[in-house]
Amino acid sequence: FVGSLRGPEVSGELALPGLTAPVRVLRDEHGIPYLFAGNTPDLLRAQGFVTGQNRLFQLEGFRAIASGRLAESIGEGGLASDRQIRLLGLRRNAERHARLLSAEARDFLQWYLQGLNAYISGHAGDHPIELKLAGFTPRAWTLDDMVTALHLANWSQTANFKAELALQMLIDKFGAAKALRELAPVNVNPLRTLQPVIVGEAALAQPLGEVQLLAGLDEPDAPLAPLMLGSNNWAIGKSRSASGAAVLVNDPHLDARMLPGIWHPIGLFAPGIQAVGAAYPFVPGIQVGRTAHVAFGVTNAYGDSQDLFIETVAPGRPDHYLDGGQLRPFQVFEEIIRIKDKDAPGGFREEKMSIRATVRGPIISGPILGYDGESLLSLRMASAELPGGGLGIEKLLTARNVAEVDQAAQAIDLIYFNYVFADKVGGIGHRATGRVP
Repeated sequence: FVGSLRGPEVSGELALPGLTAPVRVLRDEHGIPYLFAGNTPDLLRAQGFVTGQNRLFQLEGFRAIASGRLAESIGEGGLASDRQIRLLGLRRNAERHARLLSAEARDFLQWYLQGLNAYISGHAGDHPIELKLAGFTPRAWTLDDMVTALHLANWSQTANFKAELALQMLIDKFGAAKALRELAPVNVNPLRTLQPVIVGEAALAQPLGEVQLLAGLDEPDAPLAPLMLGSNNWAIGKSRSASGAAVLVNDPHLDARMLPGIWHPIGLFAPGIQAVGAAYPFVPGIQVGRTAHVAFGVTNAYGDSQDLFIETVAPGRPDHYLDGGQLRPFQVFEEIIRIKDKDAPGGFREEKMSIRATVRGPIISGPILGYDGESLLSLRMASAELPGGGLGIEKLLTARNVAEVDQAAQAIDLIYFNYVFADKVGGIGHRATGRVP
């Protein structure tokens, strides 16, 4: 207990298996680590080790949630979460995705895993006490674990199926005509040849050119209703700045009182890499920050990457469904959730789940996700159909200009960010990431 309160060893010399050369770690007055390595693999191994020192409790909690194994550690309180995650199939999707990753992306993640696992296995004496208090038992991470954590991040950014589910409930209750026409009218894309309009009391249906959007805001009684809280980022080209250099500003607006924070601040230095910024604790490199060549900031893009489908059970064949004119058998996944229970033999009891799926995705009708209507609904997710290739994030550390940042961002399929970026020669750019239908 006393050893855990002391925290990780952050001075002197430590052995990290797998390093090809020494890595130097310096920490500033806030405890933020700066890593200096002779090559990229050693740099990422050290990042995994140091992140384990700082964020092991966060990592273990996130893995338990993402894999649908929370109840295994904390008991009944994690069961509802596990049921949802198992139904959605995040782990199944991640395992499929991990097999399709490029060799470069796999190496990028594996180097980080080597360092993280070296800390977990070799420094149990200074693991944080909250791990044991919460019921978590650290174990080695795998590539599938890391990709599953990314799929949970994807789910948190893209759960727009809830709006579709709410609309289906309205249709069930009031009928399609009333629900669609009166309660939730469908948005129809306007003709692109028409001028956009600003909708509001003072500017109803006026062409954009005739509306002074900021008019009156400097008046004492001016309404401020249009201004909303949210993340923001923007860039100024070199022709617009007093310094003659591009300027980039970003505020993700994440609550600083939330501990542990979603970002892990870090500095990374190796031949060809000079980067400071912040990373997801379960991902190597940095996802927001700056290097010697470029800067990039993010806001949440909330990609519309989920769709509900109404399925039809084949008449007289309850184990089949209709797919257009074809008859197909439901795919069935059997899941077993372990639940920590001091009264059960061995300290655990089990709950079995049988999950049906169509070619579009799992059947989600039922109490687990809150739908009690008569329709048989399947959930199709872009994250379940990702192609092979890179993750994109492995390219950010070495990008030398805005074109290369843009190329990296275009390859980021899992995370839904608005990337704004700038480079040292004055270029600026914007790219929304994440795969959508």
